[in-house]
Amino acid sequence: MIKEDKGFYDKRVVYLDYLERGKKVKNGGFYKWEVKGDTCRVMIHVRGLYPTDTIQGEILIVSQGISYPADHITLHLGSGEYLAVWNANSLAGTEVGVDKCDGLQIRLSENRLLKGLWRESQEAPVMKEEPVTHENPIMEEEPVAQEITIVKEEVSAQEMPVMKEEPLVQKKTEKIEELVEQDIPMLKDDPALTDEKGQLKETREAPVVEKPLSLCSDKWQQLKTQFIIITPFQDGREYLSITPRDFTVLPGKYQTLVQNSFLLHGYYNYGHVVLAREKDRLEEKYYLGVPGVYYDREKQAALMFGFEGFEGGNTKSKDGGFGYYMKRVEI
Repeated sequence: MIKEDKGFYDKRVVYLDYLERGKKVKNGGFYKWEVKGDTCRVMIHVRGLYPTDTIQGEILIVSQGISYPADHITLHLGSGEYLAVWNANSLAGTEVGVDKCDGLQIRLSENRLLKGLWRESQEAPVMKEEPVTHENPIMEEEPVAQEITIVKEEVSAQEMPVMKEEPLVQKKTEKIEELVEQDIPMLKDDPALTDEKGQLKETREAPVVEKPLSLCSDKWQQLKTQFIIITPFQDGREYLSITPRDFTVLPGKYQTLVQNSFLLHGYYNYGHVVLAREKDRLEEKYYLGVPGVYYDREKQAALMFGFEGFEGGNTKSKDGGFGYYMKRVEI
């Protein structure tokens, strides 16, 4: 606990690092920390995350390598603000005083974190008091409707693996083993997708598929009334934010996708997948999209699991760009 010193004053500005799987990706904003006597004023400004990040993040107070839940911050389209005044002797009602606090973290998902520490005694783990749940992010509906254009990656015959009409998730196929051995970190290092021996799981526990939804004659319009509409690229194109629980809207041949390791990998990192429609003069096409960051090895892994294209907005796909790995489906 801090000393009873009414003249105590501390003010600092701390930058927030955005981390995925413990590795810094970019800056994610900053927070102002001001202590006067027995009060602590905290102002958090989150900026520059992904446009699909309309979620709640958990604010954690870090002390001597331990993280204590303090409060929540609401993010909308990758940005958010938080303001609070805490008791300096018991920050946010925890047992931590300002003299023991090493900084703040904001947990976004199981593998995503904002981190701003001014003192590190050791790497601060997140307390696992409750299992992390992944719910649909809450998006504001935007009524603008435009055609969806899916950007397909040009892949030569030598690069494109042969797709078979059978479940795409197989245990340690030769090609997947080869990719994992070439150190695709997003698959090999993810404990959610590997067993105790570090080998790629055949499946993981799939989300429970709920009862089918009743659909009217225009299925797409019906789906738009039942799911959240998002516009991740801010260009008017509409996507439906869904989860594996909602795959009952797809024909039976797509039900095995609830056990697709690549899809689950993206879902558990970002909390959603998307359903998109592309409409031209001849037909309507539908695509299932898995959120992720574009890299050549990630693209190769996506191909192995049946996701043949990448949509990253109107700009050309480049390393580190956010978007969706797409697979054509029917509804």
